Amino acid sequence: MKWYNGEKKTVSVRRLRCDRCRRLHTELPDILTPRKHYATEIIENVVDGVSTPDDETTECYPCERTMQRWKDWIQHNTLQIDGYLKSIGSMVSSSGNGLLKSGDSLLGKLRDKGAGWLAIINRAIYNTGGGLMTQKPVKADAPALSWCPGPS
Repeated sequence: MKWYNGEKKTVSVRRLRCDRCRRLHTELPDILTPRKHYATEIIENVVDGVSTPDDETTECYPCERTMQRWKDWIQHNTLQIDGYLKSIGSMVSSSGNGLLKSGDSLLGKLRDKGAGWLAIINRAIYNTGGGLMTQKPVKADAPALSWCPGPS
């Protein structure tokens, strides 16, 4: 994992076997975001505009394109994140049905509370077996990619 000032850290990740289903599950620590090389805190600061390409402190980590991809990733997954949060909220709240029908963005409310929102989302989504799209959906008018079966 990449940390501030380009420092690289090794993180131990626990893998647990379920006694009921016998499947192996990975427990995601709050400092990691799946399929990302940088710490969750860095990604969150970029998405929130706390860290920008113009900051002298950000010179050693991610490039401007990576920062934009993270912003796009959150933007394109906003509805899915809200769906996960509302679904979880409806299961634990006595007024859960109203939460599901609400037009309010729980992601927006979580982000308004301050730092730590991305770790909460990661925990709620990934540690329950869910996931988010890793890239923008392909536009309908985009040219089709050719498929290559590889060597014969």
